[in-house]
Amino acid sequence: MKLVKKATALGMAGLMTASLFAGCAGASSSSSSTASSSSTAPADPSKPYAGTVLKYACTDTAAVGPENVALFEMVEEKTGIIIEPMIIPNNQTGELDRILVSLQAGDEIDLIYKTNSDLTPFYAAGVLEPVDELAANAGYDMESVFGSSLPVMADGQTYGLPAFNDIWCVFYNKAVFDKAGVAYPSGDWTWDEYIETAKQLTNVDEQVYGSLMLDYGSYNYMYAIQNGAQHYKEDGTINYDDERFRESAEWFYSLGNDLKIQPNITDYRAGLHVWNGFVSTGVANDSGSYDKPVYGMCVVGSWVASMLTNTEKYPRDWQAGIAPLPHPEGTDASTLSVIGCYAIPTTSKNKEAAFEALKCIAENQTPWALVESPLVST
Repeated sequence: MKLVKKATALGMAGLMTASLFAGCAGASSSSSSTASSSSTAPADPSKPYAGTVLKYACTDTAAVGPENVALFEMVEEKTGIIIEPMIIPNNQTGELDRILVSLQAGDEIDLIYKTNSDLTPFYAAGVLEPVDELAANAGYDMESVFGSSLPVMADGQTYGLPAFNDIWCVFYNKAVFDKAGVAYPSGDWTWDEYIETAKQLTNVDEQVYGSLMLDYGSYNYMYAIQNGAQHYKEDGTINYDDERFRESAEWFYSLGNDLKIQPNITDYRAGLHVWNGFVSTGVANDSGSYDKPVYGMCVVGSWVASMLTNTEKYPRDWQAGIAPLPHPEGTDASTLSVIGCYAIPTTSKNKEAAFEALKCIAENQTPWALVESPLVST
């Protein structure tokens, strides 16, 4: 995860749209598998792999999400390649990545999506196919297209193609703000202002929390990175003895444990608050309240926007807004970004076709305009 400086409200809204064709960053794997098929000589020479079926590991949510449905259709239109979702349940906190387990068991998968850093254990396990030779055979200059964003591992080889930067921001529930009589967040703001806003929104007796953050490890060091801390020292060793990392973790856990503006981490990991709780609040009952916890704001990557636009799966009677990520007092406005990319496992039997699909995805993902949804606004 890296820091992006000087994020504005307008810039954030524009940057967010770039992430919406991704499968969930936490997508995991199962051992179920179906056979791939490949066509014979293509009818269209410009689509040499037309008819080839590729299995893409993703969750059930990602498989039917409008962003991925559009992605699969785009790839088939441009290349003739058919992408078939391979449904994989999410791994629970503390579990090994189920995609990794599945690949180590030898299950055939053609495409996976992960952040660049999340690909590291896959590389270490030897289940990723380097794409350098595939690119050379296709006459494709990856570096000229993607530059330093390529996921190059310790052996100097490339293990996928980057698709987008997932930008962190704040999603907020306008109904919660309206009921509390609190103004919507706008423009540059600090974490102190975020906390004060969350306090005004919180009513624990009615299961209303002003804030929601998930249990991703990045929340532990988010505040430190915005304060200028670096993960590594100049000599390449880990920099977690920097006092800012300890302060960052203490700050994050205090939001739930001490300030109680969001669920404490124990309750969250006990399953009392689900990962998609912000978007799944739904429709109020006859009394005007909700039958599950409600969250005024959610700090998370922009991939959540694809869930907000999927009102068939997540129906609700409230509008969502988007604000920039707050920053520590006394620092410049900033946000975090995570590079997401698609890679080819070693178990794929259609590696050349998979690389053709990678190129198509990485170069042609079309940003979604969030304002097209009546339930999402900036």
